[in-house]
Amino acid sequence: MNDEIISNLHMLSAVHRSLPRDARKDYLSRVRGKVEHLYKAIQGNKKPEINFEVSLEEAKLADKYLKDAKKVRIGNTMSDRDEYLGLLEIADNDERKCVFIHVSIGGIEEGCIVIQLFNDIVPRTAQNFESWCTGEKRGKYGEPLHLKECEIKMILPGSVIGFGDFEENCEYFDDEKSKENHCKNVLSMNIDKSENSSAPLFNMELSDGVDRAGKAIVFGKVVMGNRVIEKVLLAGSRDGIPEQTVKISDCGEMFRGGHSHF
Repeated sequence: MNDEIISNLHMLSAVHRSLPRDARKDYLSRVRGKVEHLYKAIQGNKKPEINFEVSLEEAKLADKYLKDAKKVRIGNTMSDRDEYLGLLEIADNDERKCVFIHVSIGGIEEGCIVIQLFNDIVPRTAQNFESWCTGEKRGKYGEPLHLKECEIKMILPGSVIGFGDFEENCEYFDDEKSKENHCKNVLSMNIDKSENSSAPLFNMELSDGVDRAGKAIVFGKVVMGNRVIEKVLLAGSRDGIPEQTVKISDCGEMFRGGHSHF
């Protein structure tokens, strides 16, 4: 039943993106009620009593968005209310790009984390991370660089997940100012010691109230995948060295060229 509900949630999100901008607000207000109903249904282990009415044209457009649906398996990460609200947040901020990260622990696939990028606030920093996710990043000699198969080497339980230390291939660019410096569940990039430059060492920061101003550029936030993050944190230790091998097994952009990469 969970797979059916998740499929319906994907459909709702895809149809929203297929509509003209002036029709999205009304559609989103109707979607919110459906999502809340789906949440209550899954919590009570009941079959949802919703008629998902979409026109043939909407269904065809939605099918375009969902043609790669099997590429990202949300799985059990949809079991929390936060995950449903994350789906709505993606729809509410459709100007912001989203990327996905699949995580494996000890060689076992654990699920997917979805990150919304602040490309409207820190465009260069967000684009830099996106290019690492899509494999479009290039090294000093033109070689492709990718977060796929990257090992997560720092996990501080309840605090920070750090990955992407590519010092030998890093490019430096002007720092940008981020506004979400005190929020939790954000993605940040450490500011390099070199003046006005940043190195691609990425942190998933899970605590709120931390002042990152002048220390890191916040460029995105986690909108789905909290259960996966919880599993990753269990592999951490006090000194930050993971007790199991934790890897980014796959990653990419969720919505490219108007199509879904769910």
